[in-house]
Amino acid sequence: MASWTELALECAKLARERLKLPAGESPVAVVLGSGLGAFADALEGARGVPFSDLPGFPKATVLGHKGRLVYGMLAGAPVLALQGRLHGYEGHDAATVAFPARVFAVLGARALAVTNAAGGTNPSFAPGELMRITDHINLTGRNPLIGPNEDQLGPRFPDLSQAYDPRLAEALEEAARASNQKLRAGVYLQMNGPSYETPAEVRMARAMGADAVGMSTVPEVIVAAHMGMPVCGISCITNLAAGISQHPLTHQEVMEVAKAVEGKFLDLLRAFVRMNGKWPAGTAPLSSLRMKKLPALLRAAARVRQKAYAPYSGYPVGAAVLAGGRIFAAANVENSSYPLSMCAERNAVAMAVAAGAKRIDAVAIVGGRDRPAAPCGGCRQVLAELSAPDTPVVYASADGQSVTTTVGALLPAAFGPVDLIRAGAESTGRMRGPAGIARSAARVRGTRKSGRRRSP
Repeated sequence: MASWTELALECAKLARERLKLPAGESPVAVVLGSGLGAFADALEGARGVPFSDLPGFPKATVLGHKGRLVYGMLAGAPVLALQGRLHGYEGHDAATVAFPARVFAVLGARALAVTNAAGGTNPSFAPGELMRITDHINLTGRNPLIGPNEDQLGPRFPDLSQAYDPRLAEALEEAARASNQKLRAGVYLQMNGPSYETPAEVRMARAMGADAVGMSTVPEVIVAAHMGMPVCGISCITNLAAGISQHPLTHQEVMEVAKAVEGKFLDLLRAFVRMNGKWPAGTAPLSSLRMKKLPALLRAAARVRQKAYAPYSGYPVGAAVLAGGRIFAAANVENSSYPLSMCAERNAVAMAVAAGAKRIDAVAIVGGRDRPAAPCGGCRQVLAELSAPDTPVVYASADGQSVTTTVGALLPAAFGPVDLIRAGAESTGRMRGPAGIARSAARVRGTRKSGRRRSP
């Protein structure tokens, strides 16, 4: 049997092809619970692929879960939505239930929003209310990480003290205010199902501090934490739990209430996606998988180095960058006016950007003769412009010595767009020459008619 790493990579590759995902895009991922699938249908330009076509995805069998992976736009932001989910009570182990979250991470999702339909154990809650999940209690006796750990995906013992990212929680609260909605906050408890909880179990859940109870969500959250993907959670309170409610519980009731609050739910998620500027910036959750790609990047850089044009320095360099799951490799091209020479790193980045990439996920450079040589200052700046600080970088010599670091370590104080914005706000439109002589920026550029530069 293939490892979860291999299966996730295979599934992500097919999903990227079938959904025509743009290279380098970092969408928000959403898992839609019972009766909440209309969110995916409301995406602009929505296109989907059924679970049955995706490697590692069993068929969804529960009413209210269409079983599709859908891609589209919402409020100008890219979204990947799981229209329906897998449950343990369908006969799947916890690792299989959580597998879609792994695929989201491999596809570069910057954040995961998990949703569910839940019973309220907090007597102050009412059916139709939405609850932000602050923490969870796992009473299933199952964990998706049981078994040999796959180090490419994450650590053996991941921390769950902040499984629900506080930055995303803040964005959800602000989204609720922006959409004029009341958003509860509480602890979610998962049991196995498919039978609803007994009144005694509900009393136990309440005594343990749970505000809502359901049959899903926890496996996906654990896997996201394992892979470093930020998570937030929303429960739709569709009924009062057994012992609080005075009538028998049915799945039909769950579906009906979920349908009734569909508009509220869509408004909240739309407002949340609009808050994407407040999400964890530049999140690239697959540090371990990106590290796994470094050997392939080094090979690509070494191959392209042989095509370098370096007649003046005799110093050929090859570089390869990972963007959107694709490798872009280029060599340096020198010019007799040496300052106009084009570095391999910048050429590789330019290829990725020309292909539509907006983020660089990993970098490899081969160029040093007898020792590894780090990228020049200009190339470090270019990489910092398009990479998160934790983006891995490996630079190596032709004889195989290498150094592995990160973009942030190479250039901890990068000059970025925010600096230009500040500089623009303070600019007088004049520059200083070497002797301190003020010059007009327009005069330095020259006139369009003559194409010649005017004298100071």
